Amino acid sequence: MHSIVSAPIVARLVFLLSVLSSAACSSKGGAGGDNAGSGSATAGAGSATAGAGSDAQAGALGSSAGSSGGGSVAGAAGRGTQGGAGASSGPTSCLALSPSADVEPLYTLPSGATTWQFAGSDQGGSAALIAVPLNRLVRLVALTSSGSSSELLNETEYNKNWSFDPTEVQALRTNSGVAVLVTDNAQATILQKDGSTVTVVGLQQTSNLDLHLLGFAPLSSGPLALYYQGDDTKAANETLTVLDITSMQKTTRVFSGPVNLSLVSSEAGAWLAAERLDLAKDCQDSGQVQTCSGGAPSVPVYSCTWHLDLWSVSSASVLQGAPLTTLDVPASISQRCDDMTPAGLATFSSTLGTGAGFAAHHAMAIDPVSNALAVVLQRASMPGAPGVQFEMVNASGARAVTGVTAAVSATNASSWLAVRASRIFMCGDHRCAVGDASGGTSFTLDASLDLLGASGVMLLPDGIGLLGGTSPSLQTLSCTH
Repeated sequence: MHSIVSAPIVARLVFLLSVLSSAACSSKGGAGGDNAGSGSATAGAGSATAGAGSDAQAGALGSSAGSSGGGSVAGAAGRGTQGGAGASSGPTSCLALSPSADVEPLYTLPSGATTWQFAGSDQGGSAALIAVPLNRLVRLVALTSSGSSSELLNETEYNKNWSFDPTEVQALRTNSGVAVLVTDNAQATILQKDGSTVTVVGLQQTSNLDLHLLGFAPLSSGPLALYYQGDDTKAANETLTVLDITSMQKTTRVFSGPVNLSLVSSEAGAWLAAERLDLAKDCQDSGQVQTCSGGAPSVPVYSCTWHLDLWSVSSASVLQGAPLTTLDVPASISQRCDDMTPAGLATFSSTLGTGAGFAAHHAMAIDPVSNALAVVLQRASMPGAPGVQFEMVNASGARAVTGVTAAVSATNASSWLAVRASRIFMCGDHRCAVGDASGGTSFTLDASLDLLGASGVMLLPDGIGLLGGTSPSLQTLSCTH
């Protein structure tokens, strides 16, 4: 969904070595809650209550994705992403990152194409899938960091059933071909290519332009495709749909209020996340107010604890039950000035930026070495003090990193997230933070330099590759040791 302008890059990252020297960099490269909503066993079936306590683990299993589901999982539009990966050699230390001065072109857009979208990771994260819109159709291409490319789906192989330009694309390479989710926000469609045959199936339509894609969960029993209908900027319900792409059976679940759903996947498994906040239960009046301009009355500021519910996706039925675990984060939240939307997640301004794997107030990636889930969460212990909280959760729900914080804001930035040997890196343009079991810190890149906005990330043998540009290009951030 992104069209990013590239520029020459020279930058350097300098970390506090006393905080970070004990960690290493690998070269391998929803809401539950008491009133989470309701779900139905199949599309059109009756609803059933789907609540979840903050520490509940019932109904959730560890990661169980198998090779028959496909070798790579896609992510775009800031909601779904392949969760981690990289090259095949062993771990190396990574005390700092040094960006290359060069931006290497990886692919030339075909005639008539002006934009492209990151559609996910490929080959264990050392390569990428991109979607190229052409005449409101989509071409799918696999790219490697060396500059080789292969076309997986051509726009001449099928007829579209959507009306507008595609806004979100998610892709999965399967054993027999590819599966692609496409939406223009009014129509959600799945394309499946098996050999030379392409089938196009419309999944859902709406006049509200509020259909959004999450991505694929590659299971041994067959891949699941996930998407939802809803508006995260409003205090309204959101409906998650889980599609078994083999049987084409749908399962749905309704979440109460804006929940900022996100999905992250790798060959090792998939995780779904949903934000949750109940103003009456999770907040108290701080005694402070936010002053509004233009004569509008001031609004109270609340001291809150918001929650991120996490499901390890082993089946569609798991998502009907309680989350595996819940992460709790402090926040200062107020109603928007001159706006009747109640104070809550819908009025909690994001400071994380946007990127693959990012939702409003959290971002996720999967550690390719441990297969644990890395999470960065937006926190604000007091007004005007934005920061992040790092967590690392394994398949049992245990946490290798918990409660680690750093003071950083990436508001309106093009952001990226990468995991190297249990160290979590997050950057939004020049503003960055890193966290691991030993602690967290923030840092900045040279503000005088233009940086390549990242639509996606490749984990390289000895660094991180940022994928962006008007035409897909790669900037390497090399590890220093």
